[in-house]
Amino acid sequence: MEQPGDALLLGRMAPAGPDHPNSATVPSADFLLHQMAATIQEVFWVSLPDMSALLFASPGFERVWGQPWEQAPHPPAAIVGAAHPEDLPRVLKEIRSIRDSPRDIEYRILRPDGGIRWIRNRVRGVYDESVRLTALAGAASDITERKLFQKALIESHARFVTVLDSIDADIYVADLDTHEILFVNRHLQAGYGRELRGRTCREVFPRETGPCARCADSERVGSGGQPGTGFVWESRSEDTGKWYLNYDRAIKWVDGRLVRLQIATDISRLKNLEMETNRFRDRLQQAEKMEAIGTLAGGIAHDFNNILTAILGHTEIAMMGAGASSAVNRNLQQVLKAGHRARDLVRQILTFSRESDCEFKPVQVGLIVEEALNLMRASLPSTISIRTQLLSQTEVMADPTQIHQVIINLCTNAAHAMRQNGGEVFIGLEGCRPAPAFLSEHPELRPGAYQKLTVQDSGHGIPAEIRSRIFEPFFTTKHRGEGTGMGLAVVSGIVKSHKGAIVVESRIGKGTRFDVYLPNSAVCRKADGGA
Repeated sequence: MEQPGDALLLGRMAPAGPDHPNSATVPSADFLLHQMAATIQEVFWVSLPDMSALLFASPGFERVWGQPWEQAPHPPAAIVGAAHPEDLPRVLKEIRSIRDSPRDIEYRILRPDGGIRWIRNRVRGVYDESVRLTALAGAASDITERKLFQKALIESHARFVTVLDSIDADIYVADLDTHEILFVNRHLQAGYGRELRGRTCREVFPRETGPCARCADSERVGSGGQPGTGFVWESRSEDTGKWYLNYDRAIKWVDGRLVRLQIATDISRLKNLEMETNRFRDRLQQAEKMEAIGTLAGGIAHDFNNILTAILGHTEIAMMGAGASSAVNRNLQQVLKAGHRARDLVRQILTFSRESDCEFKPVQVGLIVEEALNLMRASLPSTISIRTQLLSQTEVMADPTQIHQVIINLCTNAAHAMRQNGGEVFIGLEGCRPAPAFLSEHPELRPGAYQKLTVQDSGHGIPAEIRSRIFEPFFTTKHRGEGTGMGLAVVSGIVKSHKGAIVVESRIGKGTRFDVYLPNSAVCRKADGGA
């Protein structure tokens, strides 16, 4: 007996006419349709309008669903009755809402053997002449392999993004032609704090009006249209102020086109370490040079001091035998005066070379400043004024004579810088506690409290090209006869012998400032192992 589905789906074909050459062998429409359905991978099916039972399913049903459609349990019809429990409510809802237009429904089915397959079912309604829904018909495809591939692709993409997001570097991908940013990793996105995808790289990074030279470099892509060699360079970001090591090359993107991949690693710490290493190397070279000069100067000073002792002694003896008002006595007095100046110079050289004896005791730097200024005021011209701001009375462990020498030398240099146009010498004293960054730049200092002695002038300033040499012995910018070049060298030697530091700042036409840091007595006792 013919089933309703046969009439709806297959129909009957009239036999071929008598004039047809193969009229006796023409197969029926049923046979042809069954053969066609058996050779097509898709499963064709017809069901009652309420999906209570299948009326027909092509042979592929058994291959996909794992059993003949006639043996499948119902209701609902096996075409959806085998749907995964999590998908069944959604599938039934979508099928019941079908009207004139076909609808593609994707869902999972459970086979009798426990296997799971993914189905893509294209369903439409079948209507009679009175526009009454008489059946549902569809074509179902097994899309399990595609789904598995999609899942693997999604998981692969997720792993790829997870890996890129876990790297502490800025990574982005941009189109080679339009320079549109296609991908940024989490580290880069967090660093900029705004959405970067969809913008051009030149808008975000270099802030240029057109493509930068590296973006337009044709060598990024080889002659055969394949990715070429990569580029590596260092740059400093205007946005973040950080230094980056950049790796840039062309790669094939997920859609097959060539894109530009850039990986920027933050090397700011390495750059800072490099600069710090250079500073330490320069300081070490300077210290070694100064030590060598000091050793040489000290040896010469000892020998010269022995010669001076003989000269001064014999000069004084000769003066005893000459009349007080004689020309010989006057000449000998000049010899004695020159000898005393030479002895003072030897004393400065020995101080610089740290070979002279020092008497350290608790002293107030402010009292020494007042004493030194009382001596200096009479020798300064009226065009130079002195202003003081002594805010601390804390004691430091120091040799008073040497601290006095530091103040006199710095103030003398300040006055010399203003001898033509006049100006003001400022002397300040205050307590301070140097910051860690300052201590890292001056490793000779220990953490703790210090007295900061400031001597500042409004003179012509020190040119930057010679600023690093001003503490070298015998280096001077003064004219012949105006100085020996030992003043600042002696100051530097004294400050270092007191476990302190000296810092200079200068601007041409604006003046120079010296800051001398001397440790408080408590810091010195702690450094020497005291309580």
